[in-house]
Amino acid sequence: MSNKNRETQNLKKNLYSPYPADASWTVDNEQIAQVGFDGSTTAISEGDAYLSANWTGQLWRGDATDACLPDEVFASPIANLIVRPPSVSISSFKAVGKNQTATVRVQVPNNPNNLPITLTLTPTSGTGTAQFTSNNTTTRTITATTDVEIKGITESSTKDNMEFKATYTKPNNQIVTLDTENFTVLSVTLSLRFSNNQTVSTNNSARNNQQTGIGTLSLGGPIFSTGQLPNRWRHVIEIVGTVLPANYSDEIVLRREVINTRSWDANNNLAGSAGCDPPQQTPCDDTSTSDFLDTDASDSAGNIYDIDSPGSTLVNAQLGTIRRRRTNFRQWATVTQNNAGQVQNVRVSVDVTWYQRLAIELTNNGIIINNVVPGDNIINSGATNTTWNLQ
Repeated sequence: MSNKNRETQNLKKNLYSPYPADASWTVDNEQIAQVGFDGSTTAISEGDAYLSANWTGQLWRGDATDACLPDEVFASPIANLIVRPPSVSISSFKAVGKNQTATVRVQVPNNPNNLPITLTLTPTSGTGTAQFTSNNTTTRTITATTDVEIKGITESSTKDNMEFKATYTKPNNQIVTLDTENFTVLSVTLSLRFSNNQTVSTNNSARNNQQTGIGTLSLGGPIFSTGQLPNRWRHVIEIVGTVLPANYSDEIVLRREVINTRSWDANNNLAGSAGCDPPQQTPCDDTSTSDFLDTDASDSAGNIYDIDSPGSTLVNAQLGTIRRRRTNFRQWATVTQNNAGQVQNVRVSVDVTWYQRLAIELTNNGIIINNVVPGDNIINSGATNTTWNLQ
C-alpha cells in the first residue's frame, strides 16, 4: 500500500522538498496497518486506519526572496488507509474421482495487501473426503490466483455433498466466507460383460440402439451383424461403470482408446493397422458415439454403460483371402468440466483393458470364421499379442 496519494500530494504543494528523513510516521490503528520509518505502509487486516507524519522543517511563504518561518514541528494528516478483504472466485467444477485428481483454479482478482485466504474441503452432510495434493490435508492457504490440485479419498454418500470453501479471518477471529463450490467425490468401478450367454443390460439406455444397429442384443461372439450398421463378423462387449454415489446425475462418459492394432493378410503379410484414422497411428481415440453410451447413473440403477462391436470385413478380396485382426483396447470414465474457461475431461476411474482377436476368410459359401490359429476369434479382458499367429 503506497502513501503517495492525492492528499499527500496536495500537502506537499507548499514545500520546496519532500518530507525530510527525520519525519516520524504513525498510524492510528496498528491492527489494520503498520507503517515503516520511511512512511511505507503494510496492510494487516480489513478496516480503516489514519496515517500521519510529524517532522521539523521550514515552510516558505511566497517566493524564495521571502523570509522563512522559524523551525516548527508540523503534524499533518496524510491519508485515510482503507484495507478491504480479498475477492475470490472458485472455478465451477463437478467432481473429482476417488484416488484420482482434478485441477481447480482459485481466482483472486483483488488482494493488493496479500491477506491470507484459507481454502478448505469438507462434507456438508453424510460422508466423503478430498485433500489438496500439495500438502495431503483438507486445508491450505493462498494469497493470489492459484491452480490447486484436489484428490478424491473417500466417495461421497450423495451428490454435491462436498464443499470447497475460501475464507478470510478478521483480527477478531470472525471468519468471512469469500466463495464456495459444491462437488462430488465419485467412485466409478469398471467391469466387462462379453460371455456368449449374456445380453445387453435391461437398464442400459442404449439397448434399443444396439438392437437396431447390430440386429441382436447378444454379447460375445463372433456374431454376424444383420442390423443397420455394416453387416460383418463382430464381437460385442458391454462395459459397465458402477457409480457411487448412485444418484449422481451429471454426465459420466466411458471413453475408449485403441492401444495398438494390426490387420494381417493371410499368415504373415502385414496389411496395415486398422481401427485408427489415419492407419497405424496408435494409440487413438475410439470412444463410442452417443447412440451406444449410457451416461446417467441415476437413471440406470447407479450404472453407466458403453457397447462396442468391433468387426472386420473383406472388401474387393479374392476367393480364399484370410484377414486377421488383433486389437488391444483401454477404457476409463471421465467427467467433463470447465476450469477457468478450459474444458477438462477429468478421469474418475482406473483403466480396464480388453482385446479382440478375429480371423475371417472369403469362401464359396461367403465370409466365414477362420479358426486355423489356436486361441483366435475371442474377446477377453487383458491384452493380446498382435502377430498373425498370436506368438
